Amino acid sequence: MDKFGDIDLFVKVVKNKGFAAAARVAGMSPASVTIKINRLEEHYGVRLLNRTTRRIALTEEGKKFYERCLHILSEVEEAEEQLVSGKESLCGSLKISAPVDLGQQYIAPLLAKFSEENPGLSVQLNLTDGVANLIEDGFDIGIRFGVLKDNRIVARKLSSNRRILCASPKYLEKYGTPKTPRDLSEHRCLTMVRKGEGLTQWHFKSSDEETSISISPALASNNGAQLRLWALSGFGIILKSYWDIKEDILSKKLVPLLENYVQDFELTGIDSNADLNVVYPNREYLPARARAFIDILVEQFGHH
Repeated sequence: MDKFGDIDLFVKVVKNKGFAAAARVAGMSPASVTIKINRLEEHYGVRLLNRTTRRIALTEEGKKFYERCLHILSEVEEAEEQLVSGKESLCGSLKISAPVDLGQQYIAPLLAKFSEENPGLSVQLNLTDGVANLIEDGFDIGIRFGVLKDNRIVARKLSSNRRILCASPKYLEKYGTPKTPRDLSEHRCLTMVRKGEGLTQWHFKSSDEETSISISPALASNNGAQLRLWALSGFGIILKSYWDIKEDILSKKLVPLLENYVQDFELTGIDSNADLNVVYPNREYLPARARAFIDILVEQFGHH
């Protein structure tokens, strides 16, 4: 039994979400992959994967084994890096998840420069306004607004952040400026879609009141960058993270609204749940290339 080879193949099956896809990556037949995974389960006397005709899913034992396998492979890859290149440069793969708008404006340029400075690296940036599963999807680093509770994940705050209601001067000239949250019912609002549902409950908190408004969106999208482009073009009012629209506000392309209110999509924790964080699997799993890029993120966002 080739334990290391079988561990590597098991990780490929999970990351590629199936035997056939893993077989293509590994240059094997699906039947050979199935046989090897079956033998791995027989060797340990435990089922690692539940199979159906359309998908696979990790069992509880499989989840624990998968996390340890990632650790093992990461340690081996880092040891190989040190043998091949010493400490002069970084190499290996680095897979990062980030929100679309923030990722395009800030993370992508940082990664491009990081990759150029470390030509031995193979970098993948996944942009999504959904929440990627860092461990099961094989990400080394995630950049997120807010943090989900997960004891397998370490979170490090990069910067304070808040939601800001804003619109372009062009829009405000045409439709007027809302003075209170209730005025939004008479305006064109642009809203995010998450998990197929629009974030149509907007919450506002001032020193003396809390107000929740149900929005009827004029335009909605699951892509935050597209919402920002619509707002810049004068098509409506958006509720966006400060970091997404920071440059637009400084250049006066977007104008903050209702600034005497704290604004968010959720009422609970309205003052803090939008902070910008870098998240990653438990520290002992973190390769040098991931640590190096986290240092760059801290340098980029930590002064703001």
